[in-house]
Amino acid sequence: LTFLGERDKNRLEKLYLASDLLIHPSRFESFGMAIGEAIGFGIPVISSDAGALPDIYSESPVLFFKSEDIDSLGSAIKSVLKPAGYTKLCNGFKNFNFKSENWDQKLGSLSDLINKLNTE
Repeated sequence: LTFLGERDKNRLEKLYLASDLLIHPSRFESFGMAIGEAIGFGIPVISSDAGALPDIYSESPVLFFKSEDIDSLGSAIKSVLKPAGYTKLCNGFKNFNFKSENWDQKLGSLSDLINKLNTE
C-alpha cells in the first residue's frame, strides 16, 4: 500500500481512469467525495455504510458493507473477485452518465485479467 498524497486535477483524473474498482473503507463520512468522483468516472464502488454514505448514495449501484466489519468487507470483495460478480456490479454503473468513453473496453480488459487470475 502506498500513500500517494495530494494530487492535482489532471493526475487525479488519470488515477481514476486507470482504476477498475474503488474500495472505500471509511469509518465516518458526511459525503464521500471519492465515491462521487469514482461514480463520475464510471468506476464501480464498494463502500462502508459509515455516516451518511448510504443515504447520499442510496440511488446508486454502490455495494455497501458494514463499517468496521472485516467479514462484511471480505464478503463484498469476494463477491466481485469472479468475473460474473464484477460484471454484475459494473452493469449497475453503466446506467450512469460517465466521463469515460471507453467503459466497454475497460470492462473487457478487466474481465480478461480476472479470468487469468482465477485460472492461476
